[in-house]
Amino acid sequence: MRWLAVSRKGEKNRIRAALDDGFVDFKTRGGRRDFLQLIQIDPIAFLNFLLAVFIAQRIKNMMAILFGRETFHASILVKYAAMALEKSKELQSFPNPHPNNDYTIQFQTEEFTTLCPLTGQPDFAQLTVEYSPAESCLESKSIKQFLWSFRDEGHFHEDVTNQILNAMVKACAPKWMTVTGHYNVRGGIDFVITARFQNKNIKENIEENS
Repeated sequence: MRWLAVSRKGEKNRIRAALDDGFVDFKTRGGRRDFLQLIQIDPIAFLNFLLAVFIAQRIKNMMAILFGRETFHASILVKYAAMALEKSKELQSFPNPHPNNDYTIQFQTEEFTTLCPLTGQPDFAQLTVEYSPAESCLESKSIKQFLWSFRDEGHFHEDVTNQILNAMVKACAPKWMTVTGHYNVRGGIDFVITARFQNKNIKENIEENS
């Protein structure tokens, strides 16, 4: 038993010395074996080793950012920063892939937020938009940015619902569109605002051909 204890102590010292000198290569079988033995023989040393690796990696990344050398972590941060959404009042559209088909598009959100123009308190609503596209369709990313732009603005329910309808109609010129805002109960009153648009030219053409 004493020989085993001395042997384990000697093995531990050898492995720790190798780690300190940077001679453990985890890509080799011997390096992986030393790493596993360290876990079994001295868990505290293993945790210290992991902490040292973590600190070294952070320092490496910090130096790379300071001196303009891109690392994996730095590139991820730049990538997600570029992908972040910004508020915008500009709605984008794209050509209707099937302009000869009569079909509808519906989308909704339960996270629409605006402010009460009298109290400044937030008003939450479930917003539903349904429309039949003509030559263009609304682009989804710009819809998110557009709806987000109302978060810090004060609007009456009736006003903001119709503002959304007017902006979306202007952006894609649909055959018809309906915007419904179901606002959270406030003071015991449940508000549901429905704003509608009908393209008169298209309606007249349909009536003439029917």
